[in-house]
Amino acid sequence: MTDRASFPILKNSVILQIMEEVEIPLTEAELVEPGRCKERIREVFARLLMLCWGMTSESDLSTLPHRLTSPNNNNNNANTTIFTHPELYKDALPEIKFFTLLSKLMTICGNPDGFGFKDLQNPTPKRLKKQLSA
Repeated sequence: MTDRASFPILKNSVILQIMEEVEIPLTEAELVEPGRCKERIREVFARLLMLCWGMTSESDLSTLPHRLTSPNNNNNNANTTIFTHPELYKDALPEIKFFTLLSKLMTICGNPDGFGFKDLQNPTPKRLKKQLSA
């Protein structure tokens, strides 16, 4: 991971102003101490995904096609899952899609550090500020 970004790291006040303009609620306390409000930070990322990917609700994630399919299936159905018991994964797939789209968004935005599960489980002020600046 690198500290070098291809974009300017915005000041807190600018990030908060932009979030307000795109109607994504975020407080300075949440920006400064994201580890204390992980669920709110997840909501912020979900709203960014919805805005950037043109979704109307987070439940749209469950309707997106997933890549957990068999490339060599015999019935030529591209949506056949590779799992023998796909019902075991029905709750995990939306989270995986959420994370995958968020990672892709960070890459598209030019964030060289990308996005990891740690950014949702233990967000830090420095990384959050960099991600929201992207």
